[in-house]
Amino acid sequence: MDEVGLSTRGTTGNLVSSSTVHNLVQAHQIQNLYLNTAAQPRTVPRQVPGPTPVFTDRGPTLAAVDLAVTTARDAGQVAVVGFHGPPGVGKRTVARHWLHAHAADHPDGAFHADLGAGPADPGLVAGKLREFLLEVGYTAEGLPGTADGLAARFRSWSAGRRIAIVLENVWSAAQIRPFLPAPGGSTVLFTSPGRINGLFGERAALLEVPLLDPAFAGELLAGLIGAERVAAEPAAVRDLIDLCDGLPMAMWVLAATTNARPSRPLSRLLDDLHDTERRRRVLGAADPGTEHDVSVFADAFRRLGPTARACCRALHLHPGPAGATVPALAAGLGLPADQVRDALDEIRDLHLAEETERDGTQRYRLHQLIGWHLPDGPGDADGPGDQVVLRRMLAYYTDNAVRAGHAMMPLRGWDVLLFPARTPSTALTSLTSEQARAWLEAERSTLRACVESLHRQGDSEDVCLLAVMLWPLHEQGKHLADQIAVNQLALEAADRLGDPALVALIRTQLGFPHLHLGQPEQAEPLFEQALTPARASGRPELEATVLEALGLARLALGKTTDAREVLRENLSRALDLGQERRVALARLHLARAETPQAAVPLLGEALSAFEALDPPDGHNAAKTRIHLGRALTGLGSYDEAAGTLNRALTALTALLALRRPFDCVLALEALGDLGLARNDPRAAVTAYQDALAVARAGDLLPEVERLTARLASAGRHDGLDDPSAEPNP
Repeated sequence: MDEVGLSTRGTTGNLVSSSTVHNLVQAHQIQNLYLNTAAQPRTVPRQVPGPTPVFTDRGPTLAAVDLAVTTARDAGQVAVVGFHGPPGVGKRTVARHWLHAHAADHPDGAFHADLGAGPADPGLVAGKLREFLLEVGYTAEGLPGTADGLAARFRSWSAGRRIAIVLENVWSAAQIRPFLPAPGGSTVLFTSPGRINGLFGERAALLEVPLLDPAFAGELLAGLIGAERVAAEPAAVRDLIDLCDGLPMAMWVLAATTNARPSRPLSRLLDDLHDTERRRRVLGAADPGTEHDVSVFADAFRRLGPTARACCRALHLHPGPAGATVPALAAGLGLPADQVRDALDEIRDLHLAEETERDGTQRYRLHQLIGWHLPDGPGDADGPGDQVVLRRMLAYYTDNAVRAGHAMMPLRGWDVLLFPARTPSTALTSLTSEQARAWLEAERSTLRACVESLHRQGDSEDVCLLAVMLWPLHEQGKHLADQIAVNQLALEAADRLGDPALVALIRTQLGFPHLHLGQPEQAEPLFEQALTPARASGRPELEATVLEALGLARLALGKTTDAREVLRENLSRALDLGQERRVALARLHLARAETPQAAVPLLGEALSAFEALDPPDGHNAAKTRIHLGRALTGLGSYDEAAGTLNRALTALTALLALRRPFDCVLALEALGDLGLARNDPRAAVTAYQDALAVARAGDLLPEVERLTARLASAGRHDGLDDPSAEPNP
């Protein structure tokens, strides 16, 4: 026997004597004898699973581990390195790859423990330490019965040895400390969803494992399913990478499914992932304990408190890709904002959601794969049910969109006429037009998603309401794709409601984006079809609106005579209604179909009317000046035209022109046309270049195409090679 330890517990009065003759011990009057045999030589422990066969984009993280380990060893300390990040980001993969590359630095063994059970298993740490000691040759009978005793024994054994320990799914610093070996060149690596603080004395290096860069995500997918399959379906690959959200585990899960059916196209997998039931089958095929073990998501969710779990579900339910704000989540959960912020901090600490900032507002977005693996429904302690939370968030966005839309265009009036019960209260009059626009712009993608969600739920009235109240945002910002998508859904909803006024208005709204896209042939039939329900509604103001739209479409089609006739009828209806703003708009639009001689007095009257409104309509006044400048150009009054157009441009700049790029483009383009009329191609080129720059910045594609052609023509007159090219910085 190599070692004998004798101990008395308490005051027993035992007299202990011993002598050793080779392997024999003699003793007299002994109680509580513990024989602690030293570890017997065995195979060197290599418990840590091997690295994955495909590994990419972790060079900076591995370099940071190298630096942390070198620094600790130079100081004579155990190197302690922690990896934190979202579930599925590859923390344990990084740890295992580093250890595999540095196996020679740890000749005396590598140990592995999964501590994911956490507080639910109070004997977990002691059990793992016991396993370690048995692995190195201790017998079960000779081991201490407490975690502290086992930790001390492990430290004693590790003295003078160089070993590595990998601890995965750690909950706290208290779980780590018992595993720390004695100094001497050893390394401890641990993984956790959130930062594990409290290891200050151990000088632990805490490294966040970042999401995969999309380029490396493609490289990983090619390594998992084959470069040929990736190259064969590039569009599907891009969509799959977007869905994976930078999480390598998601790539492994999808690769496992794809490799199981090598003849099935990736586009089919995408369809499965977008269908709730089929998605469950795809994601449920992952293997526990592998790189595609999705149980890590449930484990992370389990670490949250009840309010944070409810907030996590609300993030998953939140419509749209832009992320949720605290007020939206508070509305959905029915909780105070401060309580929601605390819950979001808890979620962020575990890297379950991303936090971004836009225009001074924090937004939170749950990683998609994590959302897909949330439990089916909340428990009683986890807040209200999913449908209740979603309805509350949709109501929050709808109500605020009504208020903001009304603030942007208080004189438009369709909310009051068609939805009198939803008209904003006088308590909201402090919301300015610019504040309303800023909120609508920030929530634009979310509001479109709200319309889609309401449409799926069959809430036809709110779909139509949002389409009407988002008109100022879509029309002034020229968000034409959103405008078409929202109004197409609203037209279906209006047909279901059977309200001719709504059908007429929504059809008219749907026609305008086609008009702006240079598709008057698609806009004209929509306006023509809107006339019948407009007349059936018994609302003359609605019929006048449809006539105005129809006249503009025919003007764009080159049907000038027909357009003039319809727009004159529109002006007559507007005069009958006696609404000053409507009359001014009718004169503005009719002027576009008239000769310059007839247009100038019409535009002069419209301009005076817009400026006399309370408050003045500066936006339409500036638009009127643009058309007045064009008419004056046609009459040869070039100096007066230049002054009028420059005044319009100044007014648009004062009205935050960057948010109204379309009108700025029109003003600059009119100045370019004036330059050509004056036989000054260089001035024309300068104006067209300015207009093109604004159009490009505002993603106004039809205007970009038109101005590029104008510039090419003007440049030939001016001797320029490529006037449409962007200037060098």
